[in-house]
Amino acid sequence: MLTSSSLSRVRKPSGSGNKKEVTEITSELLNSEIIRILFILFKEEETSISKLYKKTRINYKKLEKDLELLEDKHIVEIIKGDKSKIIRLNYSNPKVIILKNLFEELENI
Repeated sequence: MLTSSSLSRVRKPSGSGNKKEVTEITSELLNSEIIRILFILFKEEETSISKLYKKTRINYKKLEKDLELLEDKHIVEIIKGDKSKIIRLNYSNPKVIILKNLFEELENI
């Protein structure tokens, strides 16, 4: 089963692929907070920012900053309401599907 602790053992890819893309992904997206956010979103598909805050236990300002980064990378969509924000994965981005497949493969380790 995929757990937050098993995700902390994820290593940076090396060798193959487009070096610029690999560097971009590893330097910005593979930090423990973002992995925790993605872990929850892949399990729940969408959630409110307050529920995400409670489940990740990430400082609220840091959570907002990480979500903005994920939104800038088109990995998540943030739907802003009057008093709440709903966070969901952006499955129109092929990288989200690749990430989901990676998380599913890690689950089988």
